[in-house]
Amino acid sequence: MPWTFISSLDPKARDEPLYTQEAFCSVISETRFGHVDPVEFLEQAVEFCNLTLWGTLTANLIVHPQSLKDARINEAVERAIARLRYGVVAVNAFVGMPFVFAAPPWGGYPGSALHDIQSGIGFVHNTSMLQGVEKTIMRAPLTTFPKPGYFASHAPLIR
Repeated sequence: MPWTFISSLDPKARDEPLYTQEAFCSVISETRFGHVDPVEFLEQAVEFCNLTLWGTLTANLIVHPQSLKDARINEAVERAIARLRYGVVAVNAFVGMPFVFAAPPWGGYPGSALHDIQSGIGFVHNTSMLQGVEKTIMRAPLTTFPKPGYFASHAPLIR
């Protein structure tokens, strides 16, 4: 299936299939909010993710390092990380990396019931056997060097 980008989804359309089903394929969707102010945008985006989107496994925040130097924006990002109800929250990183590392806890956000299992109950991996885990938070630089091996454009070391 070719990569598909679907833009301008209505944030109020609660029956939108891309909000209620996991797409295990090459689909990227975009939902816009009417705020120019990044703090207001983050507040609205977190509420949308927590109340509208199905699943609780991972959430990804991409934030330019220059933006994080602004105390108001940095505080809003930290608040967003704390409020997101997802088992993994990655900032400027691939959300699957904690799974690949195999040591951090990996699983859906606590609180799902059997009748609405969403992303599961409990965590796997958790090498340190931490108790009472709510979420794993991973932070990385926005850009990396050298190019990570999981990039599709990474040249193999052995040809």
